[in-house]
Amino acid sequence: MWNDSDMAPDLGSARPIIGVLAGEDFPLARLAELLKTAGYVAAADRGADRCLAAGRAPDVLLGDLDSVRPETVRSAPVVLELPDQNLSDADKLLAHLGECARRQPGTPVVVAAMEGDRLDHVLATLQSVARANLPLTLVLRNGYARVVTAGQSLAVPHLGPRRVSALPLTASHVRLTGVRWPVDGALDPLGLTSLSNEAEPNARAIVTVQSGAVAVIWEASPSEPAPWTLTP
Repeated sequence: MWNDSDMAPDLGSARPIIGVLAGEDFPLARLAELLKTAGYVAAADRGADRCLAAGRAPDVLLGDLDSVRPETVRSAPVVLELPDQNLSDADKLLAHLGECARRQPGTPVVVAAMEGDRLDHVLATLQSVARANLPLTLVLRNGYARVVTAGQSLAVPHLGPRRVSALPLTASHVRLTGVRWPVDGALDPLGLTSLSNEAEPNARAIVTVQSGAVAVIWEASPSEPAPWTLTP
């Protein structure tokens, strides 16, 4: 067994800290390219199997370990077994990534492979990210996402034109500019949302959240630079 207080302080300098979940809809080839850039990789449960299939063993395997292959557990350099069933493996992964980020401030934090055929898991992961309130980027099959909470603002790193969605996770007050259909007011999961808005050419969509929590999702091709490598 192992705990965060035993973690070595060197997490790979400015190279990103990457967390990997078990969503099998995330292309393995894209995961392999992403892991090549990592300074440190943490995998939640069966996410470790995905890492090995993509060609890189995670630095730490964590979770309740109920679905990862036994041979993967045996081969993992560090295992953190966390059996608490009141927390999802995504919650446990994000808590660990938060500790890593505190030890290495300014290092990009990235989470991949949240997309799969379990809609409940996808929605629960977004809720977990909102609760964790970390400045992390979710890497998706066809773009990226950030959860922006009260008092925060996000300028979408990639210039338009591209589709940008602002989906409220709670009742929120949001200002969205740099898009075809600007927003300045209330968004609500059971009311108004901003789905597939369009960023203006040569402009950045900017989302400012005065209250609540909003998932901001934007298109980007895998050939484009990762957002954490771009100048804000």
